[in-house]
Amino acid sequence: MAPHEGLESHFQLYPVPERQKVAIATSALKGQAALWWKNIGKFLLGEFGGQEYTFENFKESLLKAFPIVKDRAKLEAELYSFYQRNIEELTEFILRKIKLVNMLYGKKADNEVIEIILPRLLPAVQDFMEIRNPSSLQELFELAVKFQNRRIAEKSRMAAYPQGSRRQFSNLAADRTKYSYGGKSYQAKSPKNEGQSAKKKFEKNRPRTQKTEGQKKALND
Repeated sequence: MAPHEGLESHFQLYPVPERQKVAIATSALKGQAALWWKNIGKFLLGEFGGQEYTFENFKESLLKAFPIVKDRAKLEAELYSFYQRNIEELTEFILRKIKLVNMLYGKKADNEVIEIILPRLLPAVQDFMEIRNPSSLQELFELAVKFQNRRIAEKSRMAAYPQGSRRQFSNLAADRTKYSYGGKSYQAKSPKNEGQSAKKKFEKNRPRTQKTEGQKKALND
């Protein structure tokens, strides 16, 4: 439930003086909203009992700090119930999760956001991240770009080698998508046609077997 929801119900049963409304409403705040009031909100209303110290001003300040979010249940479901499905969308997946956290809860500590994101990544990505233990969202995103690029490169190399009697080359591509986070730009590979360059490289470097004199003679015959 949003911080502003249900506040007025605490003093609708009987008349409450204006200055007391703020005290009753703030005592009902929890979590991030309670921290906001303790560290920021109470300084916005001025002195207790002053002209600015009203419930309406308090509610307006609270709404600015925690805007009403439409379709909150749908966004929360996306944040907590949607899991990563493939490597190629890793960076976009993380950026979307960060955006959802900001939309729903405002600013959260980086470690809290990381704790939400990590369990929803693919197991291989989780292992990669947990070993390196990112302590900030900047580090998490840099590691995501590194992992994604590494896996796409591995796929392109695998596509360059023959499989069985017929050579099969995947349709991976050297298409790089630019991402920005924390004031920095990153390029993450996206698979489309990358296997073509790997195929050419393989054909160029493939060892050529020398024909024996007998084989040459048989061919000429």
